[in-house]
Amino acid sequence: MTAGLLTLAFHQTSDRFFPGINNVPPRMFFAILDLLTAWGLELRADSGSETGKTSAAMLTFDDGYEDNFAVLEAVCRRGIRPWLFVPTETIGESNRWDYAGRFFPARHLSAEQIRRLSAMGVIIGSHGVSHRSLTAMNPERRTAELIDSRKTLEDLIGKPVDSLSFPFGRFDDAVVAGARRCGFTTGFGLDRILPLSDDNLSFIRRRHAIYGNDNYYSLRNRLVRHTLWEAVKTGITWRLAGGTTAISPALK
Repeated sequence: MTAGLLTLAFHQTSDRFFPGINNVPPRMFFAILDLLTAWGLELRADSGSETGKTSAAMLTFDDGYEDNFAVLEAVCRRGIRPWLFVPTETIGESNRWDYAGRFFPARHLSAEQIRRLSAMGVIIGSHGVSHRSLTAMNPERRTAELIDSRKTLEDLIGKPVDSLSFPFGRFDDAVVAGARRCGFTTGFGLDRILPLSDDNLSFIRRRHAIYGNDNYYSLRNRLVRHTLWEAVKTGITWRLAGGTTAISPALK
């Protein structure tokens, strides 16, 4: 394992069946944590140097699903501070932004649950308001999404919110520059880092998304060996992720 920081991104963590690949059941999630430990990785929360002497892994969760609560609580009991990125329009609602939610509705965390997680040590960040791709918005709406989501979360937990996960992992120079103007200091992508100006590149933290169809070999090949096949799979998954935006009327 190469020294540095490995940042992982999870979505749903439910024992229920859901279509697609975003759900990682709790048993699988904790097996992955054991695997990271076996690889000699220290689990931590800070997003410090990615070239430090200590090999470390950081855990992040996108979308704020209610089924994350028990998993996040257990992670905090282990002394780990994970990150949770919440689209504020979905707080206490079902996943109507996702086309799969029409047939397999899943609840998002309530305001009280988010407050409790924050008190446990979970770092709360923004995932926008509506979970729309920020690159698909005009500058005025994008600014409103960023400012409103940040204010809603800060009012909710009573703490500064300065980190942002880009919905669908999509961003460009205009999105990053806008996020910085709105007071965000760190942005989290998904797997792919598209070309950015030198000024904006330091804002981005790369993450590796973990999916329900992963196994020991795919994780080793993606996270340790960096094989070409896993890079191709990652690229395909990243491109298909935007399908939700194209299909769901709630996002148009």
